[in-house]
Amino acid sequence: MSDEMIINATTKSREPYAIIGLPDVGLVGSIATAYMIEELKMREIGYMDADIYHPLIIVKNGEIKRPIRLYEKDNIIAVTSDMPVTPAIAVDFAKVLINWLKDLKPRLIINVTGIPVQNRISIEKPEVLALQTNYTNKINNVRAFNDGFIMGTYASIIKECYNNNLPSLTLLAQTYLNFPDPAAAMSVLNVINELLKININLKRLEEEAEIIKLKTRELMKQTESAITKSKVGVPSIYR
Repeated sequence: MSDEMIINATTKSREPYAIIGLPDVGLVGSIATAYMIEELKMREIGYMDADIYHPLIIVKNGEIKRPIRLYEKDNIIAVTSDMPVTPAIAVDFAKVLINWLKDLKPRLIINVTGIPVQNRISIEKPEVLALQTNYTNKINNVRAFNDGFIMGTYASIIKECYNNNLPSLTLLAQTYLNFPDPAAAMSVLNVINELLKININLKRLEEEAEIIKLKTRELMKQTESAITKSKVGVPSIYR
């Protein structure tokens, strides 16, 4: 393997929905995709990796896993990561992933992330905003993200979608900056349920919110560290 990012995945999906959830503010994308993968019992189909990436493997139930993995079920592909995608590989990551998805002629690429708000503690149900690129379908009960800026890996992904004329939708849930936020992930999954006409049961996510916060504390620390070291940060979105 070289320093270049590679993708090793096999799928039977054609014109799929692709859902990308990576560690960033509030771990919204990480929590949402991990829960969706488990709840829908999605099948692992491959991974992404590079020598320049963290020298890390994940062990789950005695099996060795790569940090960045791909899953699928019923023509839905999910991309998740157990480590922050650092700025050093963000552009390469986006190019390799989007080039791979492009061959599948995706129906829609959905980025799941968060937008930090100062008054998050007083918000009972986080609002979800949407940024649409090459995609004009109306999304019910979601306000457009009209002003602000996006940086990091999600910016690279959106740019690659735009350059390749691929439909993308970035869902941004109001969240804490430095704390895992299962409620924000739940808000995004509600939108995905309606958009894809699927039924991800969110009851367990609500019941296990405190457990999830504890389990994801270390990933949140790693994400914070990556943001601090890079200054510009891994996927960060401000408004």
